[in-house]
Amino acid sequence: MLASPGSYSLAPVQPVPASPALGGVASVGFGSRNTQTSSIALESGLLGNTGTRAFVALGQARTDLPDRSGGGPRISSQGGTVGIEEQFMDGTTIAIGGGWQRDRLP
Repeated sequence: MLASPGSYSLAPVQPVPASPALGGVASVGFGSRNTQTSSIALESGLLGNTGTRAFVALGQARTDLPDRSGGGPRISSQGGTVGIEEQFMDGTTIAIGGGWQRDRLP
């Protein structure tokens, strides 16, 4: 999530390809400079015999930038994606989705 102390990026990851069952993945991380990250991705699995699935992924990260006094400003970012996808018998897929991201910089 943090490329370097002065560079900050957060990008939620889309869940794995369609599966027949409900599922999800959660992640939490900690690091130097009071860095904290967390994310969750949930998938509906296939809905009935329709070939349709829905998903949502959310994530957040934050870190403190040092200054000469030993403290410093906090950088934070939150983001997410949502969507629904239909897969047809011939392998063609159509999807609609959206996302958001909010960054707080000093």
